[in-house]
Amino acid sequence: MKKSIYNLYTENGDGRKIIYNSFTGKQVRFEKEMEKEYENVLTDNFHQIRKEHLEVLMASGILVDVEEFHELNNFYNGIVFNQDFLEITVLPTDACNFRCIYCYQTGPYHKMELDTANGLLMFLEKNCMKYKRILLGWFGGEPLLQKDMVIYVTERVKNMCKKNGIAFVSRMSTNGYELDLDTAKSLIKNSLLFYQITIDGTKETHNIQRPHIANGDSYEKIIYNLKEIKNNIRSSQLSIACRINVSERNYRVLDSFLDEFKEQFGDDTRFKVVVEPVHDWGGENIEKNKDLVIDDRLCEIVKRFCELAAKKEVHVLMPMDFGRGNLLCEASRKNSLVFNFNGDLLKCTSAIYTGGIAQDINRIGHIDKQGNCHINENWEKQWLKREDDELMDRYGCRNCIGYPLCGGSSCVLATNIIKADVCENKQRIADYIEGIVVYNDLTGKYLEIA
Repeated sequence: MKKSIYNLYTENGDGRKIIYNSFTGKQVRFEKEMEKEYENVLTDNFHQIRKEHLEVLMASGILVDVEEFHELNNFYNGIVFNQDFLEITVLPTDACNFRCIYCYQTGPYHKMELDTANGLLMFLEKNCMKYKRILLGWFGGEPLLQKDMVIYVTERVKNMCKKNGIAFVSRMSTNGYELDLDTAKSLIKNSLLFYQITIDGTKETHNIQRPHIANGDSYEKIIYNLKEIKNNIRSSQLSIACRINVSERNYRVLDSFLDEFKEQFGDDTRFKVVVEPVHDWGGENIEKNKDLVIDDRLCEIVKRFCELAAKKEVHVLMPMDFGRGNLLCEASRKNSLVFNFNGDLLKCTSAIYTGGIAQDINRIGHIDKQGNCHINENWEKQWLKREDDELMDRYGCRNCIGYPLCGGSSCVLATNIIKADVCENKQRIADYIEGIVVYNDLTGKYLEIA
């Protein structure tokens, strides 16, 4: 028996000791009269721990009798090279009806033609029987600028999967402006059930950070659409994550934003809030708005967000809510592909605008208009490389508390392609864990040693 290498040791605002385990996602809180048991864990005096407490610590993964790193490696290899699952994210256009002041995307803009979309459908007709599950994602630009095509393709793929006994689900990242009730009904009917929609704070801050090309008040339109969906669509499978990109400009209204969200959507668990700081995602816009970036304050932001959300009883969605593997980069998985508006097969949406060799290696193939898939296997392998001791040592993966969530592949563009000197997400994941510990403690999501 030994301590897990994926434990976080901390305490709450009242001074109660807490251990969080990122392998299991479980949290144990020690009442003050039981601090001796906490010390017994820290000092490896396991024989001094009471039997009933030992059972709690074992069940939560804080104490283990397995080699966790090797177990996780096997788990992640199973995900990366899983042949039963196909994930295709479609970019029907790179155009957008917003001009967000931190966005990396700029013109000229393009849209997918019908024969290109039909090429994808023919590819799936030829190959769908290889898979037990298919996930169809939509991204952009703004995918709902190609609303008819999104509905057309999603319906065809859903019916194809139903006919062949294949599990199917779809998801979308959208700004929500074109997600009116009729559109939502058409999409949800075809199993497009998961949505991420960005609302950057209150009406004032959202409209400044995310201006629409013509409407000076996109906030009201998005909120109206979401309330229509909430009040008229009853599907319990629907999930809408409302993301706030926090900057120096809207951090001050975080409290007000959560109050408004609680009032409008707090009684519906299908609606949750996601917090993310504004990053330097590249491009010309962020160069003019560097003051928005607050990466170095992520821990402070996430902890404050979680504390406010817990006290206001707002439902939140955190990166670790889906357990092991949720932060594994999609590009690291063999059967995860991006289908671009021109039929190109890509691995990473973030590499589309990087330029240089990374942008070249990102284009690993093409699906032609007859549904034939052409893959450059040498470039594909660059994205799938795993279990490299040099990489693991460089980034300190083995003992990192984030490893159970990302498997050492939180961003393979950085690690495998650009070959960054340090892991860009190591501190970010640790900061999110600090936040979820606060949220769990305030909402009672922990095991107790008392």
